[in-house]
Amino acid sequence: MSFLKRKSTIAVAVLLLAILIGSYGYMVYQQQQMNQQQQQTLEAKQKDFQKTITYVQHQVPRIVGYPLTYPSYNEIIVKETYETLARYEGSSLDFKPSLAEKWEVSPDGKVYTFYLRKNVNFYPSGDPFNAQAVKFSLDSAFTWPFQVSVFGGPDLLQYNRTEIIDSYTVKIYINRPLAWFMRTLTYPPIGSIMNPKFINAHGGIPKSETTVDPYLIRNQDVTGPYIVEDFKPGDRVILKRNPTYWGGWTGEKANYPERVVMRNVPEAATRMMLLGRGDADIAQIDMQYLPELKQRIQSEKLPLVIDEAPNMRELLVLFDQKAAPTNDVHVRRALAWSFDYDKYIGSVMYGFGTRLITFVPKGMWGYQPDVPYYTFNLDKAKAELALAKPENVAMLQQGIKITYTPAYAIGKDGYLMWKSDLAKIGVNLILDEVSSVTYTNAMRSGGVAMLDRRWTMDFPDPASFYAFLPKNYYESEKFATSPDWVGDLLAKTAFEVNQDQRLKYYRQIEEWAYDSVPYIKVASPIGGGVYNVRGGWVNGYSSNIMEDYKPVWYGLWKGLPAGQSPISSISSKLVNSLSDALLAIKKELHILIRLGDLQLCR
Repeated sequence: MSFLKRKSTIAVAVLLLAILIGSYGYMVYQQQQMNQQQQQTLEAKQKDFQKTITYVQHQVPRIVGYPLTYPSYNEIIVKETYETLARYEGSSLDFKPSLAEKWEVSPDGKVYTFYLRKNVNFYPSGDPFNAQAVKFSLDSAFTWPFQVSVFGGPDLLQYNRTEIIDSYTVKIYINRPLAWFMRTLTYPPIGSIMNPKFINAHGGIPKSETTVDPYLIRNQDVTGPYIVEDFKPGDRVILKRNPTYWGGWTGEKANYPERVVMRNVPEAATRMMLLGRGDADIAQIDMQYLPELKQRIQSEKLPLVIDEAPNMRELLVLFDQKAAPTNDVHVRRALAWSFDYDKYIGSVMYGFGTRLITFVPKGMWGYQPDVPYYTFNLDKAKAELALAKPENVAMLQQGIKITYTPAYAIGKDGYLMWKSDLAKIGVNLILDEVSSVTYTNAMRSGGVAMLDRRWTMDFPDPASFYAFLPKNYYESEKFATSPDWVGDLLAKTAFEVNQDQRLKYYRQIEEWAYDSVPYIKVASPIGGGVYNVRGGWVNGYSSNIMEDYKPVWYGLWKGLPAGQSPISSISSKLVNSLSDALLAIKKELHILIRLGDLQLCR
């Protein structure tokens, strides 16, 4: 009996063990199935997360379908949808093939031959891109007065004609070799290739921006990687992939965004909040927010990146040389010696700036740091005042105005700093803060002693930084900043093909500017331009000083930080719905940064 009892007990134990093993196996299987479902759900939401890049800025375009418009808030769409024969890519200022596969320049520099890319179509029409489109576009662009003036006007550009050799070859003729002519063809408004059939069907080339056909304001026919899907002026622009784009969407390009949402968010604090919550991927953040943000990125390891690349904007003070006291060169020199450049960059620009020594900022070809320049030296300022006419010194003691508009160039804080230092040498600086309209009138009409001034180049060549010096420029004429020979020399420089000789000409201009002081050259900002802060989950970004002119979105992609799994440290409770799964991914990316923690809106 005991044997049978033991045998029965063993049988029961084996049965229970089998049940336990089966149950455990079933539980493991169920857990594996659940984990697999969770993984699939998260991967699906990660792909959905990657589909859209959201960018917030303070401007949106007024016109999206017609490229020959100047304001940057139109260019930001033009460069992503229209294409040029050549373009900038990455951080390089070298020309890369785009709608032209290659090109040649004649030995005399007056004929440019372009060999066009085949099998490219406009979208959505399906019309072929060819030499006819190139000729139509360039002939139109080089007769569009405002755009031509960006590059010095027709006298400098010397454009003659575009000749069709065959369906995929064109020759562009200019009357004289121009040092920067190729740059004009990469400039989106001028170089953008339009579909002549599409443009002519909607009013043809308008005479001005205000006469653009209403259909062209909202609709496009383009060859670029993206096309406008939705446009609400003052609110947003949504781009979607061009399904027929010649560059394709396979391989690594399959990860590029399917849509780009560009939102107009006027308040800097709101842009910061959206970026901090992960509701924006890239943002334009005002400079005053950057120092604290940079500190918190470092101390709290926030997954945000500040673009601290050079910015080709320059900050200046302009002098009136037609009236006392600034028609006295010794007064102008004294004022130049009295500005504390390093303190301004460190305190007012929060370190996000560099000294402006030449009219060409550091980082650009043509920058010559060994030319003479002014530093902060109150003893030298006093010495210059001793040489000035007594009546002009008396005027300075009574008060001299600096006319400026808020948040434009030097800024109120910079002028308060300058006022304090000028008081030490007996000069009373009066801050004259005016509206933007009043400022513009003063800039174009003169009649003010000193004017706050900002300049941003239109193309990456020194010529663009000296463009406001020739006497025929309205500022130079109204403020009498430059003698005739300066404009003549700059025109000569434009047609000089020897780069070393060009630098010698520019040095002559710099030496004259040091002696005459038409401007105080203060600083050039750093910290990127309109795309200056982005999430660390945004990959493929490269800064370029011509950021407004190169495609940005085609080449970006979003992904998890290296070495992290989509499901690591994620509670199973968060994967019960698609919305929870997306939230989990955002937490995994560490992009749910509370605005209160960032404390950036004080």
